[in-house]
This record gives sequence, C-alpha cells and structure tokens, in this order.
Amino acid sequence: MTAESLFSGPLRYLPSICAVSVLLWLTLSPDPLPDNKVQLWEGADKMAHALMFGGLTAIFMSDTFRRRPLNILILLVIFAVGIASGAAIEMLQRAMGLGRQAERADFYADALGVVAAGGAWLLGRFSHK
Repeated sequence: MTAESLFSGPLRYLPSICAVSVLLWLTLSPDPLPDNKVQLWEGADKMAHALMFGGLTAIFMSDTFRRRPLNILILLVIFAVGIASGAAIEMLQRAMGLGRQAERADFYADALGVVAAGGAWLLGRFSHK
C-alpha cells in the first residue's frame, strides 16, 4: 500500500482533520499549554496565530489539490473558510467565557496567515511547472 493509495477517498482529508482538531484545542481550551511559563516577546502570540492559520491553509490546499487541477473558486472558498474560521474562533472565545480573550489583532493575524500561506503555496506550485 502506497501513501498515495492510503490517502484516497475521504482519508485524503485526514491531515486537514488533524490540523483543525489541534487548532481548535489550542485556541478554545482554557489553558492549552499549562506547563509553558516561558515569556516570549510581545506579539509572539500574533505570530503563533498567523503560523497556525497559515499552516492550516497550506494543509487544506494540499489536501484539496493533491489530485485535482487548481480551481480558482475552490481556492477562494479555502481562503474564505480560513478567514471566517479565525473570526468564528474569536467570537467563540468571547462567548464561551473560559478565560480566553477575543482580540481583533488575533483575527488580523489569522487572516494574514491564511493569505500569506496561500500565496506561498501557489508560488511554490507554479514555480515547479
């Protein structure tokens, strides 16, 4: 069994499902890394948001376009879902009342990560052709 055949059918989205699960845990649980008392630089959490949502976007794009041609409509849907997910998570953080803060700057970092990773993924894809 090859990796190609393993990730066929519904299983081709397994990386996306795993990434979404981790992202939801990191963004919605009250204290996802309780033993992490390391003080990072100011704004490090914004970089983490951009990297998380950028990684998620790259995984979505890889899962989606692994065996099908690039489709601009599907690409725009992936971008929209990524950005809307960032907004939804910030609203959920506010509504859940579990000690997490909803911040507009987090949403902006999420959106920047989606666009930057999507653009980088596209550049990488077209630079190999």
